[in-house]
Amino acid sequence: MGHVFCFSNGVSEKAATPIFHLGVDNGVVKDIVGGHPIINHGATIMGNSIKLRPGFLEVGVLDLVKNLWDIGEFTIDIKINISSITTLAYLFGSSKYGDNNSPGLIYLVPAGNITVKSSSQWSGGLYSPDKINFGEVSRITLSAKNRVLSLYLNDALQGTCPMEGHVANYPVLVGERWNSSATAGSGYIPDALLEFVKIYNVSIK
Repeated sequence: MGHVFCFSNGVSEKAATPIFHLGVDNGVVKDIVGGHPIINHGATIMGNSIKLRPGFLEVGVLDLVKNLWDIGEFTIDIKINISSITTLAYLFGSSKYGDNNSPGLIYLVPAGNITVKSSSQWSGGLYSPDKINFGEVSRITLSAKNRVLSLYLNDALQGTCPMEGHVANYPVLVGERWNSSATAGSGYIPDALLEFVKIYNVSIK
């Protein structure tokens, strides 16, 4: 691993190395850098992207995400092209229907605003004033440093808030959340092409 250079707001993106990189590699959906297990629940491959709806992904990073949340410094970086949202669209996190104890959960409302849970209270979190542009590639970045969350949409800061609580103890899903029995999806999958999800153990913002 090369040198990592620190700046006032975190580590530069070019100097940082992700510890998880969900993407398509040689026609396979996988963690390209860390080898974390991926369970594909019906998602398909379109070129170098992952087609969500009706499928979604289960990624074996629960312990990693829980540890990073408790430490209070990390970055979750998502690049995605969303065509439409039916009701809510869950992008990343450990959550199930009927359980609001899901800090770190990232999802979107139908209008295209991004919501991030920052605590175990349903009202706690971030809500982006800007909206994604449907049918265009969006970059959604959740960065944490000194236990303060910062949300970015296409590199524009959307807001900050303190972190509280702990990540819920359900497997982490990309593109969905668990139903009330935590055995299958709950029907909140965006119609989208996912380019990548990257996790860093530093703030790159």
